[in-house]
Amino acid sequence: MKARWRVFWPLFMGIVMTGCSWEGAGLPGVAKPAQDTASVGEAASAETVTIPDHFGDRLVSDVELSSYIKLADYRSPSFSVSQITDEAVGQEIGRRLVAAAEELSGSQAQVQEKDIVKISFIGMVGYETIQDAGKESYILEVGSGEMVPGFEDALLGMRPGQTKRFSVSYPQDAKEALLAGSEVTYQVTLQTIRRPPVLSDEWARTQGYDSQEAYREAVRQELFEARSESSELLREAAFRAVCEESRVYGYPQADILLAQKEFSDILQAYAKTSKMTMQDFLASQDLSQVELQKEMLAYSQERVKENLILQAIFDQEGFSLGDEACQEELEGLLEAYGMSSRQDLEAAFSVQRVNEAIALNRAESFLMGVVY
Repeated sequence: MKARWRVFWPLFMGIVMTGCSWEGAGLPGVAKPAQDTASVGEAASAETVTIPDHFGDRLVSDVELSSYIKLADYRSPSFSVSQITDEAVGQEIGRRLVAAAEELSGSQAQVQEKDIVKISFIGMVGYETIQDAGKESYILEVGSGEMVPGFEDALLGMRPGQTKRFSVSYPQDAKEALLAGSEVTYQVTLQTIRRPPVLSDEWARTQGYDSQEAYREAVRQELFEARSESSELLREAAFRAVCEESRVYGYPQADILLAQKEFSDILQAYAKTSKMTMQDFLASQDLSQVELQKEMLAYSQERVKENLILQAIFDQEGFSLGDEACQEELEGLLEAYGMSSRQDLEAAFSVQRVNEAIALNRAESFLMGVVY
């Protein structure tokens, strides 16, 4: 059994928060809160609110959930797990087109939008070369918006072997704090150009399909078959479908505070592991205080939202964290992590995290038998 722990932190875990999804088989060590109170500030009229470590045998603080959530009717005959979306198909086709890109030479070899280029460049402010503002053999999709505004536009029309100097102005709120508000001169040498094919009926026929629409449907079917071959992906898809169809109207304050405290603890743990002060660590991640607050809010709301949905499923189905099925899920977690007792898990992570992992696996196992 694969133990999965929910971690919604794209900055440090490489995760994209979309809907109610998560990834990751493990969890970094998180320090236990040093104190159990926090000033809530304006949101709570400057009250000091106690932050619990967990909510006993429940995942959320409130017993009555109707004011917070309307749970999806997953037992309805009309309820179904979302099929492969058009967005997923488009992303997969985009990856395949990039993989099929061919290197250009001769008169065609001039940079256009969507070209994949290999470049080497340095950045200078005045006559001073800026450390970390240069790259060797850097791969870039022109028009992706990956670089500072103006950089990618300046590459248009360049040919392999050409070197070009140009200046761009960084905005005052640029993530690169050292360059914010500065005019940076770049010297760029274009090494190669690769041009992906354009999805069309003609290109689809080179792949053995009558039309681009037929190709799209073939890709959709391949994605569906790949998902169907993985029970883990099916489990995730089942719970994600319930998340997408459920409606959350609000969040219990104590739950939000606990999630925010957890976010802060994870941040401090990463800073400590990196042997940095918190200020230096945030700077190393190009993370401003405003962005930090946004990440914290998104993290806490997503965590609480899923806990509300899980608890609503448990309440509706008569499940409890102490029932036999949950005990089996606990045994699976202990085996996966090589631990001998629940106390070991709680010491390594937290009571709340252990409860959430058990409930998640229990809910997914249950939904597998209901929605498919």
